[in-house]
Amino acid sequence: MFGYSHFTGGFAGGQAEFVRVPFGDVNLLPLPDDVPDEQGLYLSDVLATSWNAVVDTGVKPGDTVAVWGAGPIGQMAAEFAVVNGASRIIMIDGGEGRWRLDFMKTKVKNLETIDFTRLPRGETVVTMLKKLCDGRGPDIAIECAAGEYAKGLGHAIQRSLGMENDTSELLNEMIESVRGFGCCGVTGIYTGYVCDYIFSVSHC
Repeated sequence: MFGYSHFTGGFAGGQAEFVRVPFGDVNLLPLPDDVPDEQGLYLSDVLATSWNAVVDTGVKPGDTVAVWGAGPIGQMAAEFAVVNGASRIIMIDGGEGRWRLDFMKTKVKNLETIDFTRLPRGETVVTMLKKLCDGRGPDIAIECAAGEYAKGLGHAIQRSLGMENDTSELLNEMIESVRGFGCCGVTGIYTGYVCDYIFSVSHC
């Protein structure tokens, strides 16, 4: 994960215009001259991450897929889920990101959305998903938000100060929401307290 914070080596870049990659002359593949940079950019993160999430969770025709986070990764995951035959897509986002839910409604036919910051009194994302899915929950839950999905007040304050740690709140929602023997896919990068939790869940 070159360019992703000091946790992974401190190499500058990430999703910036330029990324410093050690031994880039031997571990990178050049884009063909006829592929514009604007298209090739998606191969580095968004497209590959989203496609892998949909394939890894086994989305198949007729599935109901819930996607947490309507940013670029979530948007592409929703599109790929449709390509793989999902009959329903439910996207969860809110707060400053709620505009993305409206944007995605123009891109994915019959998209259903949950704004977690505007839930009716007494409702949660989990209860809403259960209601939308006949009490069973979605077949597939895909996480596309990671640490940016601040649910609790403490996490929101940490984010506002730029001091946040990751949290398992979103993962808990996924596990509680998905139907029995359903699948949960995690695309986000969790760097601290949640790492052991993720690995234990992924090996269940």
